[in-house]
Amino acid sequence: MRVKLAKTAGFCWGVERALDIALDTANDASSEVLTHGPLIHNPQTVELLEQKSVFVSDPQETPSNTSLVVIRAHGISPQVRDRLRGSGAGIRDATCPLVAKVHGVIRKHSRMGAFTVIIGEEGHPEVDGHKGYAEAGSHLITCMEDVPGLPDIGDRPVVVVAQTTINMREWKGVEEAILRKYPQAQMFNTICDATEVRQEEVKKLAPDVDLMVVVGGRNSGNTNRLVEVAKEGGADSILIETEDEIDEKFLQQYKNIAVTAGASTPDWMIRRVVNRIEAIPDPNPNVADKLFDILKVLSRANALLFVSALLGSIAMAKLGGFSLSMKLALTAGLYLFAAHTINRCVSYEADRYNEPNRALFYEKHKPILLTLSGVAALVSIAFGVSISYLTGGIMVAGLVWAIFCSLKLEPRALVGRVMNLPALKILVLASGWTFSMAVLPALANSQAISTGWVVSIFVAFGLIFFRTGLMELRDIQGDRIVGKRTLPIVFGKAQTEALMGAVCAALAAALVSAAINGWVSPSFGYMMLVPVMYAGACLYWYSRKILGHSGLMEVAADQIFIVAGILALLVT
Repeated sequence: MRVKLAKTAGFCWGVERALDIALDTANDASSEVLTHGPLIHNPQTVELLEQKSVFVSDPQETPSNTSLVVIRAHGISPQVRDRLRGSGAGIRDATCPLVAKVHGVIRKHSRMGAFTVIIGEEGHPEVDGHKGYAEAGSHLITCMEDVPGLPDIGDRPVVVVAQTTINMREWKGVEEAILRKYPQAQMFNTICDATEVRQEEVKKLAPDVDLMVVVGGRNSGNTNRLVEVAKEGGADSILIETEDEIDEKFLQQYKNIAVTAGASTPDWMIRRVVNRIEAIPDPNPNVADKLFDILKVLSRANALLFVSALLGSIAMAKLGGFSLSMKLALTAGLYLFAAHTINRCVSYEADRYNEPNRALFYEKHKPILLTLSGVAALVSIAFGVSISYLTGGIMVAGLVWAIFCSLKLEPRALVGRVMNLPALKILVLASGWTFSMAVLPALANSQAISTGWVVSIFVAFGLIFFRTGLMELRDIQGDRIVGKRTLPIVFGKAQTEALMGAVCAALAAALVSAAINGWVSPSFGYMMLVPVMYAGACLYWYSRKILGHSGLMEVAADQIFIVAGILALLVT
């Protein structure tokens, strides 16, 4: 079944940041890791952290001096922070920057004698933290009825702040009532709009769907509100916490299904729900649905990757000035199919979070996939040996290294030095693809090497660097959970997106320059701008969340080399 995923579904950026800090701490720590109370209001995420040996500590207890304590997104009071520091424990501060900004407002004005009015929930950890910064006194307002109980403070200055997660629509009325009590009050709108934005998107989606599936905790008021908003918009709506609650027969009643989630629901949970729904057979599929399902199966089996590598090899040979050789194209396709399939068969731990249906596919079809990849490896290496023993030897060494790394059997001397180098995966993959698509033609036709060959190496490396980076952006949460050190994890999502954009710009500039200077065929050099522009479009679709769930992004990314190869065949 087809699913429309709400663009705003899942973590707000403050919660995502807190989980990233907790996971990075767990992956790097050699001592006990604790969170100061539950990191977020999601039991599945708390359970996941426990599997990573990150345990919830009682906020009233003092940790040992060997512990690492992660402060949750809600923040803590300065008094609690002093107590934690005094214990000797290490501190990793995951306080949401918006919450920290409220702390700063309260502290600044309290030191000038201002009385603080806090709008929020009694007993909420964020509110408890705010109170600790109000050195000149504070009062909590939980609803309109609490306003008359505000103390008489004369002409003292007053600041009014709000818990960042309260309902924005309730703020206005309470604000007006407080101003009637304290005309001198300064109002600071400290509410995060994450909840409001999610509700607004559900309002827009509801009229166009038959069923809205909301993923999140049943104890979350904001998540339950999403269900109500969907129903108010005319769509049926259900709330589930995990994919195990999905009733296939119930969902088959609906044709147009959308999925959204609260701000404390992790991306991997949303993906599992989306994947489970997409795996349900549509009783009345249309042509687009059937095509979509076929493409997903081809992508999971790496058949689409094989075609992508084969056609990419043809494009790079054309760009480098070499004659077309189907033998070399098959060698590249079979070799890269074998390497990727073997890797996925023996190491799909991250796929359980990034793309659960792919992990299930490999569990179910592992024997036949390993057999096919073994045959592909032997055939491709035989082709390599026919070029030269050196070529065959390089291919064998590359495949053995890939298998060793997948099984985590690499030499101990490299662990922690080479294997933990940032972005190692993307560099190894880009090098392997570049060798298969751009270097093999030169090894087979050394007499035909020209300046165009250098251009083809640069373009091949750049395009696969881009493709791999795009996949790592999509898979950042699952990769972080299993402890991988990919480019977005090490350098950040925004920086990686900017780098991918720069790669596209550099490739376009190189192709134009090569065509103008006659280093490559001018007509084909300009034509190769099409797959580069398509790559840029994929990045845009990702940033706009048009791509990003299930196998759709990988299907789209594989088209980069497929488009290039088709253009090469048309020119030929």
